[in-house]
Amino acid sequence: SDGSGCAPVTIAGTKDCSCSTESGNLNATTTLDCSTQTISFTHQNNEFLDGNDVKQYILFSEPANAKGSVLLRSNSPSFTFQSPLLADTYYYIAAVAGSNDGNGDVNLNDLCLSVSGALRVKFPGSSSVQIVADTLICEGGSGNLNFVSTSGSRVNITYQGNGVNSNLFVDPGTTSVALSPVASTTYNIVSAKDVYGCDANFTGLATINVNQIPTFGYTLITDSVVCVGQPVGDPTLLFNVGSGDDLTIHYSVYGVLQQPISNVGNGFLLNLKKVVTGKNTFRVEKLVSSVTGCEF
Repeated sequence: SDGSGCAPVTIAGTKDCSCSTESGNLNATTTLDCSTQTISFTHQNNEFLDGNDVKQYILFSEPANAKGSVLLRSNSPSFTFQSPLLADTYYYIAAVAGSNDGNGDVNLNDLCLSVSGALRVKFPGSSSVQIVADTLICEGGSGNLNFVSTSGSRVNITYQGNGVNSNLFVDPGTTSVALSPVASTTYNIVSAKDVYGCDANFTGLATINVNQIPTFGYTLITDSVVCVGQPVGDPTLLFNVGSGDDLTIHYSVYGVLQQPISNVGNGFLLNLKKVVTGKNTFRVEKLVSSVTGCEF
């Protein structure tokens, strides 16, 4: 009875006890330590815990099912790459708060479990970029410098040729850049970083070889003009070819195209066909490298 002598009153029903537990919020910025493969983040320290609550951080794979796809837990705001995580795969990080499960962890089945908004993160895999395959071009032409990347994401490289640095973004697979050096040039990579700012491995040298226009000339060593009634001689040309490939010479005599002559090197002698009267006119129409096919 109460103080007035009234009989006790029994009240039946369910009491709705509102949950006061709050996990708080994470700041949006994350940092990656490339040397340890550790992702760190910060909490805004705005959680609210009741007497038996604890706060932790979880890394999970399914944003729509956070507590059902937890892969790792941490008592501090950081996660280090480890099994069962996969490189270059998106995961999610959140703060959780709830009752202590008896082992110091948050009971993920707590009716008052609180889960913060999630951050999306990715751990980088091993990155490697290589220059492959030498290229031969004709003078004045262009050739591809090819880079092969085994990275799971884009890599920012600096490569060098003749002491000049150039920057290039290399995507997974093969990336090519067209170059037109005036002389044979060897290229190498001097630095490479992945999209996370971590150093990537790089190897290889590649040369774009330029088939340059050779020094070329010819000298008439017998008279090409004969008089009527005199013996007819064979006009002969002595070719002067500079260093490089032997040439195939396309030429005409008196405006008539002749059969091209292959493998013409320095000192080559060409006997022109006999002409009974008139002047024998020789003209080089085109020079072609016998080895590379470059036209000059």
